[in-house]
Amino acid sequence: MFAIYLLVVLLLIMFVTIYRESQIKTKRCSVAVNRPQSCRMVIAAGAMLGTGMNKLGPLHSRAIPNNRIHRVFGIENAFTSTDVKYVEQFVGLARRLVNLKPSDWERLSQVTFEALQRWLVGSSSIHLESLIQVLSLRATLLALSKFSDPRLCQVRDTDILDLARAINHTWISSKRGEERPFAENHILQASIQAIFLDRDLRTPKDNPLNLIIPGFETLWRVVLRGYVEIGFLAGRQHPEWRQMLAAFAQGPTREQFLWKHGEDSISCEDLVNEVLRLYPPTRRIHRTYKSDMAAKSIGMAADLEACHRLNEIWGTDAMDYDPRRWRRLEKAQKEAFMPFGSTPFECPARPIFGPRIIGLLIGTLFREICGDWVLKLHGRGFPDPSVPIKRLSNERSALSEAYLSR
Repeated sequence: MFAIYLLVVLLLIMFVTIYRESQIKTKRCSVAVNRPQSCRMVIAAGAMLGTGMNKLGPLHSRAIPNNRIHRVFGIENAFTSTDVKYVEQFVGLARRLVNLKPSDWERLSQVTFEALQRWLVGSSSIHLESLIQVLSLRATLLALSKFSDPRLCQVRDTDILDLARAINHTWISSKRGEERPFAENHILQASIQAIFLDRDLRTPKDNPLNLIIPGFETLWRVVLRGYVEIGFLAGRQHPEWRQMLAAFAQGPTREQFLWKHGEDSISCEDLVNEVLRLYPPTRRIHRTYKSDMAAKSIGMAADLEACHRLNEIWGTDAMDYDPRRWRRLEKAQKEAFMPFGSTPFECPARPIFGPRIIGLLIGTLFREICGDWVLKLHGRGFPDPSVPIKRLSNERSALSEAYLSR
């Protein structure tokens, strides 16, 4: 009996060892690039120096590394599908949905402001990440539905927070290798059905997360860091930045977003672009390559985060938040700035919706959360004078312990 037990233990040890080695080999096969031209080539899934011509088509090259989100979220969208016609239809739909009318922007401003006020009533301490997730997800739901579904306007904040947390937990778990198939993730399914009562989640193409994941996941983390950066770090010496964004959130027009303010001639667009530069919503864009030069396919990654902070392109102050750099952008800087990807897979939200919804949500926070609130991280005042900060961490959970206290 002891011999059998010992044999089982030895087999388990061998299995774990082999698995770890396979994981290491897989990571070693992944190559990251951080030069603008190379990043654009990776995103396009074309030929790369050292790999030769990619035998995989662009859609296959993109879908393979996104199989994880297909499995854990039960979705089939432009990121996971290899069906050319379906991808074109999906992108066309997304482009139409993010093309908001001025009246839509006004309504979005009103709804998000009212949601923020509900959170603040009677509160002396607020979990910042949860607040911003709720505002971001509510804005995503309403914008992508074009306010056509009155039920989405009446969804409780608790239901929205449950869905936001379920999405975040699923994402983190899957990145750690703890993949649970969507069909077995009852918490995520229940949180979806609490909002979308009549959806059949067994069909990936009908899953509302198809549109929610790309919008919400690329929004809340940028808004969180933008709010902290402008409100408590670089922006502490520039109260006019907060006032500009608050004014835009109250009247979210094109003119208000682009209007140059003060001696530094800074616009809300400049403030948002600098947030996107330092804290890109997608840090790396992955593609799979297969060529005659290698027996196995390899993973390639466009490291946008590194590309956005190269000293030779952005200067020795590349790690500083300085919106003034956007007054006179050089050609190399324009080419290096890719927060929404690049052709042929550029996000439909890039030109208008993406930057403006970020500005609206950050500005909404500044409209209501004023000087009687302080930010605390891990129970200590933020920023902590004893810990110099050049740039906030862009790790997903870096600000998960941040609280606003009155």
